Formats: sequence, C-alpha cells, structure tokens
Amino acid sequence: MDANRYPALLRVLSSLPLDPDAAKAFNDLADAQRGAPEDAMTDIQKLHAGVLAFVVEHCGDLTHRMAERYATDSGTMGWGYVKDKVDKVLGTLEHRYGFAKENEENIQAGAKYKNIPLDEYKKTLDGLLKAYATEHAKLPVYNEVQDLARRAAVYLGEQKWDRAVTVLTLLKRIVDDKEKYLEVASHVDRDASGKILPYDRLKVGTPRAS
Repeated sequence: MDANRYPALLRVLSSLPLDPDAAKAFNDLADAQRGAPEDAMTDIQKLHAGVLAFVVEHCGDLTHRMAERYATDSGTMGWGYVKDKVDKVLGTLEHRYGFAKENEENIQAGAKYKNIPLDEYKKTLDGLLKAYATEHAKLPVYNEVQDLARRAAVYLGEQKWDRAVTVLTLLKRIVDDKEKYLEVASHVDRDASGKILPYDRLKVGTPRAS
C-alpha cells in the first residue's frame, strides 16, 4: 500500500486494538458496563418512564458499544451503534421543547400514575440516579471517546444536563468523522513495559471532571 496515498487509513489500521491485551481490556469494560451500571439503569426504568429513562439507557450503553467483542473483532469499534446513540441522546437533551421541562412533566405524571407522593417519588428517583452515576464512574476507560461516554453518563446521573450535553457534543465531533473515530476509539496508552494504562482524564482537549 502506498503510504503517501493512504496515510490516514494506515494510521487507523495501525491503531486498531488487534492484540489480545488491548482487546481484552476493552471487552472487560464492555462486560463491566453490563453489570452494576446496567442494573442501575433498569432500576431507574422500573420506577420512571419518559425522556430521562430514554437517555440513561442509550447514553449508558455507549461504553459497551465502543468496547464489546463485535466492536473489537470487526474493527468498527461500534461506530454505527455509537453514532446512532450519540445523535439520539443529544437530540433528546437539546430538543426545543426543553429536556428539563419535559422531564419534570414526566416525573409528575409518573408519581400520579404510581400513586406515590411527588416528594417521595423524586427522592427515590434522585437516589437511583445517584447510584447510576456512581456505577458508571467506576468503569475503567482507556481512550478519549470511552472517557467522554463514561462522563456523559455520570453527568446524567448527577442531573447536570448541560455538562452531559457538553461532553456528548465533544464526542459527536469525533464520531461524525468516522476515520477519526476509528483512530481514537482503537487507541490505548502503554507504559514502558507494554502494560495498558487507564486514560488520563485531564489530558489537554478534554474537559476536567468536577
């Protein structure tokens, strides 16, 4: 292959995590997301329906789709699934009707439907969202897109809608360029011995966690 003609493609191919250690780290992340973080999401949905239930499901699934065996074995890094979910979640959070407004209406409707006092319903939902944030924060991530996906889920659990939009917008900028996404999503850092390192969330170009 002519390196001068296809430099970007060569960068992508050279960065794909085809070695067993990187693939295992990613697949372990995907499996971990299907544990306590997924349980926390289903707990929310057992109580509550509406726009919030939608975004916690699809945003929480991003780290899984980026790192599951299909993503690593196919070399796609889950691009199609990830792009679809990022677009759906951002579209919901940024809908002109107002996410916070619709969410509050959903909460009031949910409390009424389940015949639970509104204050009690909100308190229970707040606790479930806190657990969702806590469990997603525990997930190990290894590159920028995994980190952005994880933090978006944490911000949703913390009910920091604007911050979730910020990190998802950063993620969308990468995902919208498939070639760039493949390069970033397949990247891992290693120490001098070759051991895979967790992603440094304070790298230049990504927002600091608060």
